[in-house]
Amino acid sequence: MLPALATASIAAVVTAALALVAFGRRSRVAEKAMRQVHFGDKPLSDLGSKGQDDRVSHIICATEIQSGLHAFFSDGFMYSYVFGISSNTHSVPLAFAVQASTALPGGFAPRRLPTKSLGFQSAGELTVGYRRQPLILMDGGVYDNMADQWFVGLSDRRDRWPNEFSSRIEPVDHLIVANASTGWVWQPLGWLAQTIHTVREAAALGRIFGVLYNTLGRRRRSHLNDRWRCDDFGEKGVFVEVNDDPEQRAPDALRQRVADIAPTGGWRPLVERSRVYPTVLRKVPRQTCLEIMWHAYVVTAVTLARFFAVPTSNEEIPTFDAFSARLLD
Repeated sequence: MLPALATASIAAVVTAALALVAFGRRSRVAEKAMRQVHFGDKPLSDLGSKGQDDRVSHIICATEIQSGLHAFFSDGFMYSYVFGISSNTHSVPLAFAVQASTALPGGFAPRRLPTKSLGFQSAGELTVGYRRQPLILMDGGVYDNMADQWFVGLSDRRDRWPNEFSSRIEPVDHLIVANASTGWVWQPLGWLAQTIHTVREAAALGRIFGVLYNTLGRRRRSHLNDRWRCDDFGEKGVFVEVNDDPEQRAPDALRQRVADIAPTGGWRPLVERSRVYPTVLRKVPRQTCLEIMWHAYVVTAVTLARFFAVPTSNEEIPTFDAFSARLLD
């Protein structure tokens, strides 16, 4: 009896250990999928619009959780305020940088990037003690859920690193912030949470993080709006929100076109579906992905035309079928 019990206990421990190891590899599994589907073995140095407009700078934003600050990745540099800057981007897989920047807390494990061979340069005493420490990376939204900090701090970075940034990155005068969060809504606790105090406590922890995130996002949006209204900063910006109705946002010259291409029932049902769609780790249906992306594209196009007077023809506002065909081609 005892040997059988001991064997069963060992088997249970081994199974649990293997399950934990497999669970901890979920970020690597996601990176492997990105390699297979999107990026292959391309290094970070291949990021960008090769052969197109070289003024377009693609910046991948992650959060370095030891310093509690940003980490930025592009084709020509990797940068962190604490770690400094490295131009050794050919040594980092593009799929790794993208996956690390989307490592949603709880959904994916943090990523570790050794820095000893990357040649990070410091900008004074601040970064000297950190250059040989690894970067521990998570979703960029942990630090910067508005994705505006690269632009807000750009002038300071250009001053601190003139050779690395001033010649490569042009100053920003118009900022478009895409915001997929919809604000806090009434969310009653379920019967178990209202009845059993331990369940209620666990549910409350999740709500606390949600309240903090919502409050921070609201304050950040308010700060950006104040900044855009102030002439001292020399920049203008606009939000593109997930709950924006394209027909209401469109300027007069495009409003009829936007109305003509609206889905059956009008834009409002699609806007509502986009607004309430949750963050999930399961596969999202193709139709749903295409609808959300089409809605975002049309809203962005009409917003640029209305607030920044970007010349936009009717043909540049595609129907759903034309948009889907372009993406799936």
